[in-house]
Amino acid sequence: MEDNFWKNKKVLITGGTGFLGKHLADALLKKDAILRILDFRKPVEEIKGIEFFEADIRDKNKINELCRGSDLIFHLAAMPSIAKGKFKQYYEVNVLGTNNILEGAHNYGIKKVVHVSSSTVYGMPREFPLKETSPTQPLGKYSSTKLEAERLCNEFMNKGISISIIRPRVIIGPGRIGIFSILFERIINNKPVYILGKGDNVFQFTNVFDMASACIKAAEYEKSDLFNIGCEEVSPVKEELKGLISYAKSSSQIISLPANLTKAGLWALSFLGMSPLVEEQFMIADKNFKLDTTYAKEKLDWFPIYSNLDSLIQAYDWYAKNENLASRQYKSLFSVLGKFRHSHLGGFQNQKRG
Repeated sequence: MEDNFWKNKKVLITGGTGFLGKHLADALLKKDAILRILDFRKPVEEIKGIEFFEADIRDKNKINELCRGSDLIFHLAAMPSIAKGKFKQYYEVNVLGTNNILEGAHNYGIKKVVHVSSSTVYGMPREFPLKETSPTQPLGKYSSTKLEAERLCNEFMNKGISISIIRPRVIIGPGRIGIFSILFERIINNKPVYILGKGDNVFQFTNVFDMASACIKAAEYEKSDLFNIGCEEVSPVKEELKGLISYAKSSSQIISLPANLTKAGLWALSFLGMSPLVEEQFMIADKNFKLDTTYAKEKLDWFPIYSNLDSLIQAYDWYAKNENLASRQYKSLFSVLGKFRHSHLGGFQNQKRG
């Protein structure tokens, strides 16, 4: 679609100071859209060409008012799995927060909403690759509330709002660290890299630039629909890690851990609040997990540019250049265990508030 679709289009992005929000905003500014972003974290400094509103997605009245005057909304705001909150918190942010946005859109006649969901709603993958019609069976608080938010979207579709739901795989690229900081730090320091199982499984990512492109294409799509989004070129986990280690000129060795025994240990550590991973992450780490993106290609005319390895290299390069900032993204024990902050250094967010 021609860029004049976006010229002077009034766009609201929730969660807009975060990792994906920054890349999406950058792409939309180039298309001459008029941007407003809302987030509970302030940007580091004034963002030229963007109006910022500090707001909690749970504040129904404020969110409703901020929806006024928008032509379309990108709903990115969510409580991530790595936050490890209580179910009540996840429900308030991911479900009630989504309801606030959808009600605001309905109240002010906004015709298009793009809702960013998650591929974790599929739970333990039962098919390969997974299609939009594959069964869903969430494994935890994050994925179950993301699926409930999708159900809300379906309700509001029946009220006349066109909603594009996107289920991406793990989004990575420049500025995305979180759990990846352990991997990158060990590669930089030539330490062993541990994987669950043999590493012969396929574990797909989504490049952040491709994801921003998919969001824009989904907003231009007139109908309501659901789309899987992820990298096209994906190799077995061990091969991709070897490729990243080689690129980094590191002497790190890949060590396979027995999957079932390691998962049992992570279960115990998770109970104690010491595991860097949650159930939704470590239970699928040794499984083949790939989304079929054929439908998005057909309907949106969207095609991913970057491979899994490209995306890992982009994230690694950013980390290596910003190691002083990035290294404090988690509280660690033996540089392996710990609780992560939400990854946001690649966004507009204030580092001190992280």
